[in-house]
Amino acid sequence: MNWPWVWIMLCFLCPTVVYGGKVLVFPVDGSHWVNMKVIIEELHSRGHQVSVVRSSDSWYIKETSLFYTSVTLDIESGFDEDFITKFVARLLEIQREGKSAWTRFKLEMEQAQKASEMYEKTCKMLELLFESKDLIQSLKEAKYDLVLTDPAIPGGVILAHYLKLPLVFNVRWTTHGEGHFSIAPSPLSYVPMTGTELSDKMSFLERIFNTIIFVFTEYQIVHYVLPNYAGLLEKYLGPDADYHSLFQAA
Repeated sequence: MNWPWVWIMLCFLCPTVVYGGKVLVFPVDGSHWVNMKVIIEELHSRGHQVSVVRSSDSWYIKETSLFYTSVTLDIESGFDEDFITKFVARLLEIQREGKSAWTRFKLEMEQAQKASEMYEKTCKMLELLFESKDLIQSLKEAKYDLVLTDPAIPGGVILAHYLKLPLVFNVRWTTHGEGHFSIAPSPLSYVPMTGTELSDKMSFLERIFNTIIFVFTEYQIVHYVLPNYAGLLEKYLGPDADYHSLFQAA
């Protein structure tokens, strides 16, 4: 029996269909890009087309790449090398003061204030994108299958809802903390807040501490995160757009 012809006939009878999707990526610069880049390279190797939204002052995210095409916005991202260097130096300075409630409070406040600056620039970046009629039209006409984003900054979340595209996160850490708290019941009696170094078996005092950290985190979100995006959401997504609900759609 002529086996080569048998194999050829089988190949024709059992064709393999490969579908390459189109993915719009809204990343976060710096070390966050290291993780996202690995995913992008893997998507590219599987035949998908990837477009990456970046600012003109991107630190890690290059404009030209073999693995993606760039959508470059001519605006500061707020996440450049100088900002991060000064920010990290300040955090290390505070941490060297020792482990105390006051040190932790100062550390959290410093992080919240610096993050607020970054959120403000992210809003300006999104506003520039939404007001650029030609650019936003080109994104709509590209007919992307989904938006892949780093939820540490809500830019990609807002963009996905604006374009009415499915939303995928590359990590579980969101702007407002551990992703589990956004999508599932999280009783503070046995679900520790990130950074507390507590386990799921807490003493009474540890539960009190966990609750205090939760309340403080919510305070930070209300005063340093939401004010930056409230106007943007109402203007471009409508008055019924709820910040937390946007993340639950991922």
